[in-house]
Amino acid sequence: MGTKHKPEKTDIFDALNNVSKSAYSVFNDIKNNRIWWNNTAHVDMVGMTASQKVMLRDRLKELKNADIIRKARTISELDKIRKGSFMINPHLLKCGAHQETAKAIWNLL
Repeated sequence: MGTKHKPEKTDIFDALNNVSKSAYSVFNDIKNNRIWWNNTAHVDMVGMTASQKVMLRDRLKELKNADIIRKARTISELDKIRKGSFMINPHLLKCGAHQETAKAIWNLL
């Protein structure tokens, strides 16, 4: 509960509470496969049926609309990002000693 002087801060639990159970499941897959120092993970659709791909895209869109993830892209030649990669919001899920770098990348996406 926020106070009169300090607004309530959203955390990962609040954010995930506002998405569907299937979007929460997709988030867990991304979280469990993420690169720990930059919060990015590749979402592989190889071998999925057309309807599975549509459902996955809908869940990814739901997570993006909730500002839990963003589509990752290459920002510099030093940081090659695979197509189909996403970054988890570092303001919601910390990534260790590289937290400030992750926040800077997040703000560029």
